[in-house]
Amino acid sequence: MVSHRNVTMSHCDTVYWNKEHNKSFSDQEEENRRFQIFVETVKSVIEHNEKFHRGEVTFKMGINAFAHLLPEERPGGTYKKPA
Repeated sequence: MVSHRNVTMSHCDTVYWNKEHNKSFSDQEEENRRFQIFVETVKSVIEHNEKFHRGEVTFKMGINAFAHLLPEERPGGTYKKPA
């Protein structure tokens, strides 16, 4: 299990993905796609927060109701990951 403090991969089925944010999808294929995006988001948050705890970045990240969306689908959708 990938984990770091309050954000762990167990969030996928115990906190978020068990409908905490009332997400429903048109079909199983879309739900699977959104779940994979969510898993990748959780991994990114965990990696970032590990950097935070090493003092490499100045803020922590968390999981929210947009974690199943691609960056360009999120509110403000102009986020570009640094190269």
